[in-house]
Amino acid sequence: GETGVPAPVQRFIASHIVSVAQLEVLLLLRAAADKRWTAEEVARALVTQPEAAAGWLDDLLGRGLATESGGRFRYAPPGAEVERTVDALAESYAKYRVAVIGLIFGRPSEGVTRLADAFRIRRKP
Repeated sequence: GETGVPAPVQRFIASHIVSVAQLEVLLLLRAAADKRWTAEEVARALVTQPEAAAGWLDDLLGRGLATESGGRFRYAPPGAEVERTVDALAESYAKYRVAVIGLIFGRPSEGVTRLADAFRIRRKP
């Protein structure tokens, strides 16, 4: 259905966004792109546990969406195309919050995908 969320944003969510909490960490870093955040600062800003914030920061680091130096994290998209997509994601989240959350919850979890792959492999004659 037509959600108002652009196709590149939908693809980005399917590839990279695993939870609303992770999305909010990404958008927090993006909103203050010059700031270097500690996990504690992110936790305070988003009213969450420092351990949870640290986990999501590591996740963004692993996806190449942030850099880390001395325990401080900064928004660092890998290129102009990703930067534009994340900008559009932020706009979509502001305008179509329910639709974006629906896309996040609707994405297949890695476990489900793996199970489906295993099932496909087994079914081959």
